[in-house]
Amino acid sequence: CPEPIPVTDDKARSYPSPLFTIKGFLEALSNRCEDGRIIIERKENAAKFRFILLNPASRLMEVVKEARATILIGGTMEPAGLLVK
Repeated sequence: CPEPIPVTDDKARSYPSPLFTIKGFLEALSNRCEDGRIIIERKENAAKFRFILLNPASRLMEVVKEARATILIGGTMEPAGLLVK
């Protein structure tokens, strides 16, 4: 019996639905107003919407409470004393 040929066709790969991106954006909009900002960048024929979470404390607390250990990695985590207690 010959060995099976691996599938390398791009169509056979699994791609996430673009609806998950829209769902995530709509969930981000449900945050309290003071926790984030909606950024709209307009160009000639297009617009780009982004949501920036300014205060991730409530989201981060969910992870920290359930985890045995948490490693925080990032470039904008100053002052670090507020994160470590």
